[in-house]
Amino acid sequence: MKIDDYPALSDTTGREYENWSALVEAEANGYMLIAIITSTRNGKTKRWPVAYGPYPTKHEATKAKGRLRTKWRREQREY
Repeated sequence: MKIDDYPALSDTTGREYENWSALVEAEANGYMLIAIITSTRNGKTKRWPVAYGPYPTKHEATKAKGRLRTKWRREQREY
């Protein structure tokens, strides 16, 4: 199941939406990209979030996600 298969309730307004995408569309000031960076060294794994945005539309955020993924893969190959 996907997150859009469930109804969503806004904690701020108390309004119920058909799904999470509808809630974000109605109440957000933009879209953010959140990446979880993982590093393993000496058998220990560290994770930390990195945020990019906000982007005015979901389409712009999706395009930025593709650009960032390409950039990270290129840098990983060069490393």
